[in-house]
Amino acid sequence: SPADRGPIPEGLSKDAWREEKLSQFDAETLYVKINGRADYYLALGFERLYSALLIYKDHVGQSIDISVYDMGETANALGAFSGERGDDDKPQVSDKGLSLLSRNALFMTRGAYYIRVIGSDESEPLKLQLAHLQSVFDASMKAGALPWAYEFFANLGVPPTGVSYYLKNAFSFGFASDVFATRLEDETDLFIIAKSDPASAKALSLAFIEGFSSYGSAIQDGWIEDDFINTYATPNPQQRRVLGVRGAPELAKGTRELARLQ
Repeated sequence: SPADRGPIPEGLSKDAWREEKLSQFDAETLYVKINGRADYYLALGFERLYSALLIYKDHVGQSIDISVYDMGETANALGAFSGERGDDDKPQVSDKGLSLLSRNALFMTRGAYYIRVIGSDESEPLKLQLAHLQSVFDASMKAGALPWAYEFFANLGVPPTGVSYYLKNAFSFGFASDVFATRLEDETDLFIIAKSDPASAKALSLAFIEGFSSYGSAIQDGWIEDDFINTYATPNPQQRRVLGVRGAPELAKGTRELARLQ
Protein backbone atom coordinates (compact mmCIF):
# COMPACT_ATOMS: atom_id res chain seq x y z
CA SER A 1 0.00 0.00 0.00
CA PRO A 2 1.17 3.63 -0.42
CA ALA A 3 1.73 3.92 3.33
CA ASP A 4 4.39 1.19 3.12
CA ARG A 5 6.54 3.16 0.70
CA GLY A 6 7.84 5.60 3.29
CA PRO A 7 9.95 8.19 1.44
CA ILE A 8 10.25 6.07 -1.72
CA PRO A 9 8.43 7.98 -4.48
CA GLU A 10 5.95 6.60 -6.97
CA GLY A 11 6.87 6.27 -10.63
CA LEU A 12 10.16 4.45 -10.20
CA SER A 13 9.70 2.17 -13.21
CA LYS A 14 10.36 3.22 -16.80
CA ASP A 15 9.91 1.32 -20.08
CA ALA A 16 10.31 -2.43 -19.48
CA TRP A 17 11.20 -2.13 -15.80
CA ARG A 18 8.72 -3.10 -13.11
CA GLU A 19 8.64 -2.71 -9.36
CA GLU A 20 8.90 -6.13 -7.77
CA LYS A 21 8.67 -5.59 -4.01
CA LEU A 22 8.95 -3.12 -1.14
CA SER A 23 10.39 -3.78 2.30
CA GLN A 24 11.48 -1.99 5.47
CA PHE A 25 14.17 -2.68 8.06
CA ASP A 26 14.89 -1.13 11.46
CA ALA A 27 18.03 -1.22 13.58
CA GLU A 28 17.23 -4.73 14.81
CA THR A 29 16.65 -6.22 11.36
CA LEU A 30 19.04 -4.22 9.16
CA TYR A 31 21.52 -7.11 9.09
CA VAL A 32 18.95 -9.18 7.18
CA LYS A 33 19.24 -6.77 4.26
CA ILE A 34 22.96 -5.98 4.42
CA ASN A 35 24.66 -8.62 6.51
CA GLY A 36 28.19 -7.47 7.29
CA ARG A 37 27.51 -3.78 6.61
CA ALA A 38 24.86 -3.01 9.20
CA ASP A 39 27.33 -1.71 11.78
CA TYR A 40 28.57 0.94 9.35
CA TYR A 41 25.15 2.57 9.13
CA LEU A 42 24.26 2.00 12.77
CA ALA A 43 27.41 3.88 13.80
CA LEU A 44 26.24 6.84 11.71
CA GLY A 45 22.84 7.21 13.36
CA PHE A 46 20.72 4.87 11.19
CA GLU A 47 17.00 4.81 11.99
CA ARG A 48 15.22 2.94 9.17
CA LEU A 49 15.81 1.48 5.71
CA TYR A 50 13.19 1.59 2.97
CA SER A 51 13.93 -0.78 0.11
CA ALA A 52 12.54 -1.45 -3.38
CA LEU A 53 13.55 -3.90 -6.07
CA LEU A 54 13.15 -3.26 -9.80
CA ILE A 55 13.22 -6.08 -12.38
CA TYR A 56 13.78 -5.78 -16.13
CA LYS A 57 11.12 -8.06 -17.55
CA ASP A 58 12.97 -9.04 -20.75
CA HIS A 59 16.17 -10.21 -19.05
CA VAL A 60 16.27 -12.81 -16.28
CA GLY A 61 18.42 -11.65 -13.37
CA GLN A 62 18.69 -8.03 -14.43
CA SER A 63 17.67 -5.91 -11.45
CA ILE A 64 18.15 -2.67 -9.54
CA ASP A 65 18.20 -2.59 -5.76
CA ILE A 66 17.01 0.72 -4.25
CA SER A 67 17.85 1.54 -0.63
CA VAL A 68 16.71 4.73 1.07
CA TYR A 69 18.34 5.08 4.49
CA ASP A 70 16.75 7.36 7.07
CA MET A 71 19.86 8.52 8.93
CA GLY A 72 18.04 10.83 11.33
CA GLU A 73 19.98 13.99 10.48
CA THR A 74 21.42 15.60 7.36
CA ALA A 75 24.98 15.34 8.68
CA ASN A 76 24.58 11.58 9.18
CA ALA A 77 23.32 11.11 5.61
CA LEU A 78 26.25 13.12 4.27
CA GLY A 79 28.59 11.02 6.39
CA ALA A 80 27.21 7.80 4.91
CA PHE A 81 27.57 9.24 1.41
CA SER A 82 31.16 10.42 1.87
CA GLY A 83 32.20 7.14 3.48
CA GLU A 84 31.14 5.04 0.49
CA ARG A 85 32.27 7.09 -2.50
CA GLY A 86 35.72 6.57 -4.00
CA ASP A 87 38.52 9.11 -3.72
CA ASP A 88 38.32 9.87 -7.44
CA ASP A 89 34.53 10.21 -7.60
CA LYS A 90 33.22 13.69 -8.39
CA PRO A 91 29.70 14.09 -6.97
CA GLN A 92 27.34 16.77 -8.21
CA VAL A 93 26.24 19.46 -5.77
CA SER A 94 22.83 21.11 -5.94
CA ASP A 95 20.60 23.04 -3.58
CA LYS A 96 18.95 19.72 -2.70
CA GLY A 97 22.02 17.70 -1.78
CA LEU A 98 24.77 15.56 -3.29
CA SER A 99 24.48 12.99 -6.07
CA LEU A 100 26.80 10.63 -7.91
CA LEU A 101 25.85 8.58 -10.98
CA SER A 102 28.62 6.07 -11.59
CA ARG A 103 28.60 3.03 -13.90
CA ASN A 104 25.89 0.77 -12.46
CA ALA A 105 25.18 2.80 -9.30
CA LEU A 106 23.51 5.96 -8.06
CA PHE A 107 24.22 7.63 -4.72
CA MET A 108 22.35 10.66 -3.39
CA THR A 109 21.61 12.62 -0.21
CA ARG A 110 18.32 14.41 0.36
CA GLY A 111 18.02 15.87 3.82
CA ALA A 112 18.34 13.08 6.38
CA TYR A 113 18.03 10.40 3.67
CA TYR A 114 20.92 8.60 2.03
CA ILE A 115 19.89 6.95 -1.24
CA ARG A 116 21.93 4.01 -2.53
CA VAL A 117 20.93 2.39 -5.83
CA ILE A 118 22.88 -0.58 -7.22
CA GLY A 119 22.26 -2.24 -10.60
CA SER A 120 23.14 -5.81 -11.56
CA ASP A 121 25.16 -4.80 -14.67
CA GLU A 122 26.22 -1.86 -16.82
CA SER A 123 23.84 -2.38 -19.74
CA GLU A 124 22.30 0.57 -21.57
CA PRO A 125 18.72 -0.14 -20.34
CA LEU A 126 19.97 -0.19 -16.78
CA LYS A 127 21.91 3.07 -17.15
CA LEU A 128 18.82 4.76 -18.63
CA GLN A 129 16.75 3.53 -15.68
CA LEU A 130 19.32 4.91 -13.21
CA ALA A 131 19.09 8.32 -14.87
CA HIS A 132 15.29 8.10 -14.61
CA LEU A 133 15.54 7.25 -10.90
CA GLN A 134 17.80 10.24 -10.31
CA SER A 135 15.23 12.57 -11.90
CA VAL A 136 12.40 10.99 -9.85
CA PHE A 137 14.26 11.41 -6.56
CA ASP A 138 15.25 14.96 -7.53
CA ALA A 139 11.64 15.91 -8.18
CA SER A 140 10.01 14.20 -5.22
CA MET A 141 12.37 14.34 -2.20
CA LYS A 142 12.88 17.49 -0.16
CA ALA A 143 16.24 19.06 0.38
CA GLY A 144 17.94 19.57 3.72
CA ALA A 145 20.12 22.48 4.73
CA LEU A 146 23.80 21.63 4.90
CA PRO A 147 25.29 21.62 8.43
CA TRP A 148 27.10 24.75 9.64
CA ALA A 149 30.55 23.27 9.06
CA TYR A 150 30.02 23.14 5.31
CA GLU A 151 29.86 26.94 5.20
CA PHE A 152 32.92 27.10 7.44
CA PHE A 153 34.96 24.97 5.03
CA ALA A 154 33.51 26.81 2.02
CA ASN A 155 35.26 29.92 3.36
CA LEU A 156 38.51 27.96 2.97
CA GLY A 157 37.66 27.08 -0.62
CA VAL A 158 36.51 23.52 0.17
CA PRO A 159 33.41 22.42 -1.81
CA PRO A 160 30.65 20.39 -0.08
CA THR A 161 31.95 17.21 -1.73
CA GLY A 162 35.28 17.72 0.05
CA VAL A 163 33.80 17.67 3.57
CA SER A 164 33.52 14.45 5.57
CA TYR A 165 31.47 13.91 8.70
CA TYR A 166 32.28 11.44 11.49
CA LEU A 167 29.53 10.82 14.00
CA LYS A 168 31.85 8.65 16.11
CA ASN A 169 35.44 7.42 16.27
CA ALA A 170 37.02 10.06 14.04
CA PHE A 171 40.67 9.20 13.27
CA SER A 172 40.13 5.98 15.27
CA PHE A 173 39.75 7.93 18.53
CA GLY A 174 36.80 6.76 20.62
CA PHE A 175 36.36 10.21 22.15
CA ALA A 176 36.21 12.02 18.77
CA SER A 177 32.57 12.39 17.78
CA ASP A 178 30.58 14.87 15.67
CA VAL A 179 33.69 15.78 13.68
CA PHE A 180 33.72 17.63 10.35
CA ALA A 181 36.91 17.32 8.34
CA THR A 182 38.51 17.77 4.95
CA ARG A 183 41.62 16.15 3.48
CA LEU A 184 44.04 18.23 1.43
CA GLU A 185 45.97 16.93 -1.57
CA ASP A 186 49.05 16.20 0.57
CA GLU A 187 46.83 14.13 2.93
CA THR A 188 46.77 16.78 5.65
CA ASP A 189 43.47 16.60 7.55
CA LEU A 190 41.79 19.78 8.81
CA PHE A 191 38.97 19.31 11.29
CA ILE A 192 36.52 21.24 13.45
CA ILE A 193 34.21 20.21 16.29
CA ALA A 194 31.59 22.29 18.08
CA LYS A 195 31.08 21.73 21.80
CA SER A 196 28.52 23.20 24.20
CA ASP A 197 30.95 25.53 26.02
CA PRO A 198 34.64 26.56 26.13
CA ALA A 199 35.42 24.19 29.01
CA SER A 200 34.19 21.20 27.00
CA ALA A 201 36.24 22.33 24.00
CA LYS A 202 39.36 22.60 26.15
CA ALA A 203 38.78 19.13 27.63
CA LEU A 204 38.35 17.65 24.16
CA SER A 205 41.52 19.38 22.99
CA LEU A 206 43.44 17.75 25.85
CA ALA A 207 42.00 14.37 24.84
CA PHE A 208 43.29 14.90 21.30
CA ILE A 209 46.74 15.80 22.63
CA GLU A 210 46.79 12.56 24.60
CA GLY A 211 45.55 10.62 21.57
CA PHE A 212 48.12 12.08 19.19
CA SER A 213 50.83 11.60 21.81
CA SER A 214 50.07 7.87 22.00
CA TYR A 215 51.98 7.44 18.74
CA GLY A 216 54.11 10.58 18.75
CA SER A 217 56.20 13.04 20.71
CA ALA A 218 55.30 16.56 21.83
CA ILE A 219 57.57 19.17 20.26
CA GLN A 220 56.22 22.73 20.71
CA ASP A 221 53.06 24.79 21.22
CA GLY A 222 50.80 21.74 21.40
CA TRP A 223 52.17 20.11 18.24
CA ILE A 224 52.91 16.38 18.22
CA GLU A 225 55.24 14.68 15.74
CA ASP A 226 54.25 11.17 14.69
CA ASP A 227 57.19 8.88 15.56
CA PHE A 228 56.41 6.45 12.75
CA ILE A 229 55.52 8.55 9.68
CA ASN A 230 56.97 11.93 10.73
CA THR A 231 53.82 13.98 10.27
CA TYR A 232 52.49 16.69 12.59
CA ALA A 233 49.19 17.16 14.42
CA THR A 234 47.62 19.50 16.92
CA PRO A 235 44.21 20.45 18.36
CA ASN A 236 43.44 24.07 19.16
CA PRO A 237 40.46 25.19 21.28
CA GLN A 238 38.78 28.40 20.11
CA GLN A 239 35.86 29.45 22.30
CA ARG A 240 33.52 26.43 22.23
CA ARG A 241 35.08 24.86 19.14
CA VAL A 242 38.14 22.71 18.59
CA LEU A 243 40.13 23.34 15.42
CA GLY A 244 42.72 20.79 14.40
CA VAL A 245 45.36 19.70 11.93
CA ARG A 246 46.46 16.10 11.46
CA GLY A 247 48.96 14.45 9.14
CA ALA A 248 50.77 17.61 8.00
CA PRO A 249 54.00 16.57 6.21
CA GLU A 250 55.91 19.55 7.65
CA LEU A 251 55.48 21.60 10.82
CA ALA A 252 55.50 24.85 8.80
CA LYS A 253 52.70 23.48 6.61
CA GLY A 254 50.67 22.50 9.67
CA THR A 255 51.17 25.91 11.25
CA ARG A 256 49.93 27.67 8.11
CA GLU A 257 46.83 25.47 7.90
CA LEU A 258 46.01 26.00 11.57
CA ALA A 259 46.27 29.74 11.02
CA ARG A 260 43.80 29.45 8.13
CA LEU A 261 41.37 27.58 10.37
CA GLN A 262 41.73 30.16 13.12
